[in-house]
Amino acid sequence: MERERFERHLEVLRQRQQRLLKSTLKIVCELVSKALEIPCNGRYFVAIKDDCTTYLQQDRDLAILNIRMPREFGFTRLSVDTPHIVSGKTYRERRPIYEDLPKDHHSLYDERVAQMIEPRQRWVLSCPVLRLDPETNRHDDGNPPHGVIVFYGVDDVPEPEKDSKVELSLDYAQQFADQMSQIFNMLKITQDMVIRNESP
Repeated sequence: MERERFERHLEVLRQRQQRLLKSTLKIVCELVSKALEIPCNGRYFVAIKDDCTTYLQQDRDLAILNIRMPREFGFTRLSVDTPHIVSGKTYRERRPIYEDLPKDHHSLYDERVAQMIEPRQRWVLSCPVLRLDPETNRHDDGNPPHGVIVFYGVDDVPEPEKDSKVELSLDYAQQFADQMSQIFNMLKITQDMVIRNESP
């Protein structure tokens, strides 16, 4: 009975965590859009390890879609080593990145990848969601990120003061990624407490 009670509480925490992240992503997406002065979408990609390959897979529940991009409907997952994918570079290098995409970016991907990416997309801003050590609450360099948070759109960022707009947007993304790290860490601490309580 004690185990069932803990499991119920954990599930409630997970559901509340998801609602909190979704509402915060909506706010951050609006902030990025206002900073860049153009509409944008926001998505979280969770890192999944399969055999020896790490993939970034869409969390379909944690997405804010303000721009219709039909090609994304069939998006499954991409290896973090896929060439020309900004989110993969962000994951590997563990740092926030903004990149304007070349007009012919669609021709750079292999056929399978190209089918999942909107050709009209003009830019990508992504930030890693780093793991924290449960005890010290510091970034855990020994383990890979949880995933990446990504903002993107189909309009070019207006040129006047573009660099400062991008810098502000990267700051918003990084603050949100930090919040996600903290939330994931709190859930991990709670799960560890449950495991310890179950031990004889």
